[in-house]
Amino acid sequence: MGVAEIVEEHDDWVKAKILLDTVEPHELLDPTLSAEDLLYRLYHEDGVTVYPETQLRRHCTCSVETVAEMLRRFSPEDRADMVKDGEIEVVCEFCSSVYRFKPSQFA
Repeated sequence: MGVAEIVEEHDDWVKAKILLDTVEPHELLDPTLSAEDLLYRLYHEDGVTVYPETQLRRHCTCSVETVAEMLRRFSPEDRADMVKDGEIEVVCEFCSSVYRFKPSQFA
């Protein structure tokens, strides 16, 4: 992807945000205005594709075992640098789960 393509994508995103900013609160709350109709109003010049809704489910694959295995890959020196208040704390950036380990678990 060249620099010109990146700038063009950025311009498209800016244009989409500008059009979205024109939506008024009453349009968002209007029970007679479907999401599809609102999208068409905003973006009909560029073409609109509406896909069937998909149920979203929060899912993270982290676990005590996977985090411990990840920590085992660090050198003992690196793990020693991670110790604060007598433990190593890892926070999953995806699901915000907090895992705490004693340094002795990795000896």
